[in-house]
Amino acid sequence: MHELSFAEAIQSTLAELPLDGRRVRRVVLSVGRMRQVDPELLEFAFGVASRGTPSEGAVLSILPARSDMDMVIESVEVED
Repeated sequence: MHELSFAEAIQSTLAELPLDGRRVRRVVLSVGRMRQVDPELLEFAFGVASRGTPSEGAVLSILPARSDMDMVIESVEVED
């Protein structure tokens, strides 16, 4: 299940953001079809990888990418 390694990579990227104690509410991710990602498995893996982090409980929204090979965090919503 490579979705877990993708989820962990997303968490590593989120950990670099200057959140100043705020929590992540939503992450919008675009994924190309050649990445062969199962969206349900990625959402589950994201939930597992986010435990104990500022993104625990955040919604992961997965959109089709412009390029078949892309995987890009399009936006991150944080609490006010």
